[in-house]
Amino acid sequence: APAGAGADRSAIARRICDELDLHAAIEEEIFYPAMQQACPDAADVLDALRAEHGEAKALVARIRGMAAADDAMDRAVAELAR
Repeated sequence: APAGAGADRSAIARRICDELDLHAAIEEEIFYPAMQQACPDAADVLDALRAEHGEAKALVARIRGMAAADDAMDRAVAELAR
C-alpha cells in the first residue's frame, strides 16, 4: 500500500463514524419520538430500529478503538455498512 494509505483509511473510517453518530442522534432525538407519537402501533418497529442502532454504535466504538487502519478495521467498516 502507498505511504499514507493507512492514515487515509483511518481518516475515512473516523468520518464515517462521525457522520453515522450525527445521523443516529437525529433519528433518536427527532424522528423516533415523532414516529412514536404519530404511529403508536409502531413500537415493535422502533424497538428493532433502536436495537440496530445499538449494534451500529458498538461497531463505531470498536472502529474508534482501533489504533490504525488494517484488515480488521476494513472488515468492521464493511460490517457497519451492511
